[in-house]
Amino acid sequence: MLKYPKQVERSREVQEAIVAEFEFASKVFSFWVLSAKDDLIDKSPLSWLGKHIAGMLNLQAVKQFRSIVELCRECETFNANVLARSLYETVLALQFVLRPNLGIEVLPGKGKKKFRAILNPDASLPRDFRAELYRAYSIIRHYEDGKREVEEFGLQLDLTNAQEMAAEVEKIIGPEWTYVLRNIYSYSGLSVADLAKATGPELTSWYRRIYGFQSRMAHGANAIRHIKVDSETRLIEPAILAGNEEVSGTLGVGTAMFLCCVATIYENIDLGPTITGLAQAMIQEYAEMTGGPPSATVL
Repeated sequence: MLKYPKQVERSREVQEAIVAEFEFASKVFSFWVLSAKDDLIDKSPLSWLGKHIAGMLNLQAVKQFRSIVELCRECETFNANVLARSLYETVLALQFVLRPNLGIEVLPGKGKKKFRAILNPDASLPRDFRAELYRAYSIIRHYEDGKREVEEFGLQLDLTNAQEMAAEVEKIIGPEWTYVLRNIYSYSGLSVADLAKATGPELTSWYRRIYGFQSRMAHGANAIRHIKVDSETRLIEPAILAGNEEVSGTLGVGTAMFLCCVATIYENIDLGPTITGLAQAMIQEYAEMTGGPPSATVL
């Protein structure tokens, strides 16, 4: 792929300028990927389904974090921020599947809606059932997407198996949750903001302070970040490669959210004293580097 003008030089410069931050990100990544977690997760009291969903979401987070770091190396922080936003949503999904208690319930809907999911701190949606909801949402959406391709766009697809799988998971979650998952594009039945609230103040604060900023990038609503004004000529120029400060901030955000992923897993699955102790030590090291815990980091 063609490099942007001076990208090789800028990449070298930024990695020299904030070498400690890149080295720390690499250390966290290598530790988590190479640590022997599989047997410990297998021994946890989580349901079979919960373990597998947690494993898939962990792999998703690993892939996202690695790409964030590599984009930061190339000074492409705009796209790194878009991925960091997705990493935040991955952590929310892990929270949804792993937390022992989560205050969500389904009530009769308002207006044309038959049912709706709401936050209720006094409610407790069982963890194993939340894993069923996550799986059901994926299967239902797969079937509904295929059906739309057939009905609206004339694609020839055999949806027999997909339809049978959707019917099977709908029996497990029941008619109320089936209605919610079919009519709200969310495995939790909640918006991202409300799901963050359900998990606690840390991810809620992140949503209010960082997620919106990143969402504007993800949804094509922050194009002004692709231009800059030359300080001498006052002419508008394309802004392609980020400066050291912006790279540092973006890398810090990505590292913080990956550490939140790590913490979400070890706080809800017993990984033993060695892995948990090393993870906690890295979170402490991050706090000392940045002046605050991962959940308190801002751009």
